[in-house]
Amino acid sequence: MKTIPEDSVFIIKNTRYTERDPTNELLEIAEEIEDVLKRNYKNSFKNVFHESDLELLVRLGLIMQKHMIDGMVRVLKMLETITATESKSKRSNKHVSLPDQLPAKVNGVDNQLDQYGLLNQFMTKLKQEIDKRNHCLELHTLRILCHRNYLVHSFGFVDGNVKVYLIHAEAKETVTKYFQSYMKTRVLEMTFYPGPSDFRGRKLSYEQGSRIDVSHSPIFKDISYGTLGFFLMNKRRERFFTTCAHVIGLEHEAYCSDDHSVLGKSVFACERLSRQTKQWVDLSLVKVCQEKVLTCRQGLKGYSSSRTFSEYKIFPGSIEDLIGCNVYKWGATTNYTEGTFRNFIVSEDGFLQIGIESSISFAMEGDSGSLICLTIGEQDSNDLYAVHIIWGGPKMTIGSTKNMFNCYHISDALAEIRANFSNGEDMQMSAVTVNHFPISSSPIFACSSNFETASGISTDMSRNRNPKKRQKVLPPM
Repeated sequence: MKTIPEDSVFIIKNTRYTERDPTNELLEIAEEIEDVLKRNYKNSFKNVFHESDLELLVRLGLIMQKHMIDGMVRVLKMLETITATESKSKRSNKHVSLPDQLPAKVNGVDNQLDQYGLLNQFMTKLKQEIDKRNHCLELHTLRILCHRNYLVHSFGFVDGNVKVYLIHAEAKETVTKYFQSYMKTRVLEMTFYPGPSDFRGRKLSYEQGSRIDVSHSPIFKDISYGTLGFFLMNKRRERFFTTCAHVIGLEHEAYCSDDHSVLGKSVFACERLSRQTKQWVDLSLVKVCQEKVLTCRQGLKGYSSSRTFSEYKIFPGSIEDLIGCNVYKWGATTNYTEGTFRNFIVSEDGFLQIGIESSISFAMEGDSGSLICLTIGEQDSNDLYAVHIIWGGPKMTIGSTKNMFNCYHISDALAEIRANFSNGEDMQMSAVTVNHFPISSSPIFACSSNFETASGISTDMSRNRNPKKRQKVLPPM
């Protein structure tokens, strides 16, 4: 028992009493584990999970990833030793040749140089991957510890630094001692800030292939609009699409921007904490009018240069896996933008903020409902994944927040629809990758073949609902 590694995970079997008081229960079990293992330090608390906790799967995956990275580090050191030895050997064998003693070109020398060039490229890519993934496990561990302490409002990874946002500034000393007790060994630097009172921020209104207007009247110059996210289909082959609830409310109609005709009507909307995932969801499900189905091009839209559509695939990894990944989005206001996923802040109120490093504004008002997508590997249309849905921009001014946005995971939207929309359990994401109808490439996409439209300026359509707070327990000390 004493030889159990420090990163071992302890799983609590579910019972009818599970999660009555989850943090205190986990703390008590962790203390019992330390007694059995005769440890004089508090290491188990961060590694104890309930059997039904989704974060358990994330932790196990990151532990396996860490072991793989350790192996990659050993390979990299071995290759560095080999190349250093070879370079030293070449320098020691150098001699000056007289003009009549110059050697003839030996077959295979160029090939050998090419091989060393490829080896150096491989080592560079290997080091980049190690640097990008090396701290994912530590990040997840810190995030779990923050989640289990009621004095922590939010946890973030911003510009390469761990930031902990506190309920109030006076809690800094207590929370510092908490981390010193339960995670003594850390590589990442941690800083503390007083948390903002409201993460909901200013609403944006948005699209992935089309601009969605909220008014049918052509006399309004400043028509509010949002962005179409993704398409779904039920067993009766009826088509639906998503946008934000603050753009198209329940039973409100959505209009095409070119001819102001009705595109569809919202049959389900929610702007609240998801009952399934406990994450904030701003979602409206719009049923497409039958006569408009053929004018919609369904599927995951590729990069700006590819102009292709593919089957929907949801990114299967955790948020820690996204750090350093190149992402892109299509929006009604900013059209196509791309950037690098750098930061995230997970709030205990159920709000998620992500930071995108980009040379321009990654998203603006009118882009609410846009999908954030990425590709794994090269820019291949067959390897595209959808990750998040943008619904707002924060009011936070702490640190670097130029390109930080309120989002939720696409799987949260699907879970909400399937659980709470009538007959939603058979809903599937719908992609028709071969379509003869054109789609606009301008910032004001339309859903029919007539794209002549006046530009509009969006207005804020938020309903200013107060989020429900999740009940918390006392922090373990």
